[in-house]
Amino acid sequence: MGFSPTDNSRAEWVPRQRQDGRRVLVTGSNRGIGYATAAGLAALGAQVVLAGHEGSEAFGEAMDRIVLETGCQRDQLSYMALDLRSLDSVRAFVQAWAQRPPAEHVLHSLINNAGIAGAPGVSPDGFELCFQINYLSMFLLTRLLLPYMQPSSDGAPARIV
Repeated sequence: MGFSPTDNSRAEWVPRQRQDGRRVLVTGSNRGIGYATAAGLAALGAQVVLAGHEGSEAFGEAMDRIVLETGCQRDQLSYMALDLRSLDSVRAFVQAWAQRPPAEHVLHSLINNAGIAGAPGVSPDGFELCFQINYLSMFLLTRLLLPYMQPSSDGAPARIV
């Protein structure tokens, strides 16, 4: 409902604009909203990089489910380790991104989905855990990936969500 000028209340409402040729990075994408986002983008033809700290087994299972649910090709999906509890991990992630083949450097969209609520503790960097994961690490990741962000071939601007 709300104030949308279009009727999106139907259960089958799904974005239909093809995303072929676009590379999208989705953090926290092995479950929840991040998983649904990654699956939706893969179904529309995007190359989706799933990133998170749960490990390659959890993300491998998520990628297998995405292939089964959407019919996308497995080579549209990849996983990269990213632990937002550590600023060093964020830096290492971006260094690993820089080591990808030159054709895979370009990033068309960054979806900063990962986050936590109410987890007590202090990060290895000495910051309150929620503040680091939800703000500091996301800012650092975004800032370090800016040189790789480019418009897509159809002229659509790079996007950070």
